[in-house]
Amino acid sequence: MIEYSIVNHTPGHMRINVPIIKKLTLKKLKALYGKILWPDCFKDVSVNPLTGNIRIKYEPKDMDIKGEIDNLLANTPVKELLIGLL
Repeated sequence: MIEYSIVNHTPGHMRINVPIIKKLTLKKLKALYGKILWPDCFKDVSVNPLTGNIRIKYEPKDMDIKGEIDNLLANTPVKELLIGLL
């Protein structure tokens, strides 16, 4: 799984840090962002390439946000995309 840490979390909003993002160029980050199938429960996702942070807005009702993020970052295609872009 891709390493990440939770920076901030309140119901409906989470910010995580994914250090590998800082190694990507802006062009590669845009390519990756467009290829990821974000879960439907995510209302908005933004990425800061300078800090490596991903901000996720989501509907908190009956949802395991950490489980959704773990599943996304453990997803083989996402790992392959990241490794291929480095």
